Amino acid sequence: MSMELKVGKSDKSRSLEAGREAAEKVVSEDLKLVYVFASTDHELPELLEGVEEKVGDVPVVGCSSKVEVGTYGFSRGTAVVGGFSGDIDVGVGIGKNLEKDSYSAGKKAIKDAFDDLESEEVTPYTKRKDDGWKNSRDLFVNIFADPLKGSGRKMLDGINDFMGPGFSTTGEFAADDMEFKKTFVFHDGEVYEGSVVCTVVKTGSRVGAGSAHGFRPTPNEYRVTESEGARVKKIGGKTPKEVYGDIFGEEKAEDPGFLLMAPFGMKEEGEDEYTIRVTLDIDDEGGYVCGAEVPQHRKVHLMMGEKKSLLEASKKAAENALDNAGLEKGDVEACILFSCVGRDAIYNDEKLTDEEIENVRETLGKDTQIVGLYGFGQIAPKKGFADFKEETLSLQIIGK
Repeated sequence: MSMELKVGKSDKSRSLEAGREAAEKVVSEDLKLVYVFASTDHELPELLEGVEEKVGDVPVVGCSSKVEVGTYGFSRGTAVVGGFSGDIDVGVGIGKNLEKDSYSAGKKAIKDAFDDLESEEVTPYTKRKDDGWKNSRDLFVNIFADPLKGSGRKMLDGINDFMGPGFSTTGEFAADDMEFKKTFVFHDGEVYEGSVVCTVVKTGSRVGAGSAHGFRPTPNEYRVTESEGARVKKIGGKTPKEVYGDIFGEEKAEDPGFLLMAPFGMKEEGEDEYTIRVTLDIDDEGGYVCGAEVPQHRKVHLMMGEKKSLLEASKKAAENALDNAGLEKGDVEACILFSCVGRDAIYNDEKLTDEEIENVRETLGKDTQIVGLYGFGQIAPKKGFADFKEETLSLQIIGK
């Protein structure tokens, strides 16, 4: 088996034309799978119609984005298409109604994706046979989900309970233009809200995932004394706003820009890196509303990041992916890049966002093809399972 990635982009404002232009650059005789990442500025059904006109009867999946990424670098308000071709086996699945039952939606999406594979060599945990479950070093899983409906944590629980540990799993929670109103995922050329889409790709080449964020812990550690889902009501017996006000000053405690740079960090024994939870809103009682759940009674560090440390982390994420794949620089055919709108906001400079992407390509090898997006939450492996990340750069690489 061998896999090739081609990447196309369109700046056209007319959605149908944008889909056609981006897609025609990835068409090949043995095209097997198409990823689409596009701004919500577009009429997404029309855009996907344009893509399908060019690629024909090939699975078309992906999600809405804030920033689109290709081998060229990054763009905004555009459409980016990645076409995977070669002697590869592809499975695609969708789970709907995240708001009603996130766990079942996640489990259905991943089950359908594995069932869609032609290969019977891949054995997820719940379908293991007498010879037992084994890692598949030439197979990767991608997840695209609507973050505004249901529970991302429960959705991933459903996925993990079906797959079991060991798969190279990455993904992204869709984005809009920072309005947090409507985000979308794509499946077979259709647009969905409140849904999760999974792809499983058996490549015949080595694969690996890597992630890093660049935030460092301050000496300030607290226990979460009261929380409800993603809403942190009390840490150390005080509201987060009071705690941040005492340490950093009242003005910074309610400054969205500063809070992006000073998120919560959670770390478990044996982990190399903290899991980030960033504040997206402040409630009337001084509680901080994060992008994902923060469990009650967990210890959290107040973290601190700076532009330089975040850029250094982009190299580390690529190095981690190389190590996990057992590949060297220059051995990588393709990279699927998932990054956070928070990182782009911290940079607040197009040159620095471009530098983050260029750091990845320089580390993996200059001829590596890249496709991806900046969205509302990243998915990366943690102790072999798919885990919810924020303000993190998550990479999936595929060897030549």
